[in-house]
Amino acid sequence: MRTLSLAALVFSAAPALAQMSPVSRASRAYAWEHIIDMGGNDHGVVSFERTTEGLEPFDWDFQVEGYTAVQHSTIAPSQVSVATRAFGTPMSTFGFGGANSDFTYVFDIATPATFRLEGTVASFIGWGRVSLDGPGVSLLADMPGMQPSPFLFEGSLSPGRYALAVSSSADFGEANATLTVVPGPGAFALWVAATVWRRRSRR
Repeated sequence: MRTLSLAALVFSAAPALAQMSPVSRASRAYAWEHIIDMGGNDHGVVSFERTTEGLEPFDWDFQVEGYTAVQHSTIAPSQVSVATRAFGTPMSTFGFGGANSDFTYVFDIATPATFRLEGTVASFIGWGRVSLDGPGVSLLADMPGMQPSPFLFEGSLSPGRYALAVSSSADFGEANATLTVVPGPGAFALWVAATVWRRRSRR
């Protein structure tokens, strides 16, 4: 009887996870340097940029002279995962530059839901930050320091429009976040229990 009830729990929880309806997405990774050599000769600016507004996975990791921009982001109906990093120092003697990795996802919630937003942030002479904003929700993780600082937010989402933003900038910034949304108040704990049972039942 226990097996049947837990199996039914897993089956009923899985299709209900589709909670975030996409409105827009913007991902950008960008790095640049203005090259000036030891003799003061100006060799101009070199740069590289990648962007997308689609919902496909975005995976870029590149270096331009002394600066690096990294972003790995995926979007699914019930979960969004983002890893951003931007860092560097000028490679040329008197040069200067920068790097950025930015992600923004705007989505709608049609019915009351429960969410969990977790990850890490770090920064030094730059930033690494994660935010979630919408009806009755205004959350920000922005803790400076070279070592990653973990964060965890849990709560409820009312029907409406929300924006998740994850961004990093050089000299050093890192921000990683996973947002999971499940239907109804208290549903996240139910989903976790169902997921754990499903994994154990496969052993």
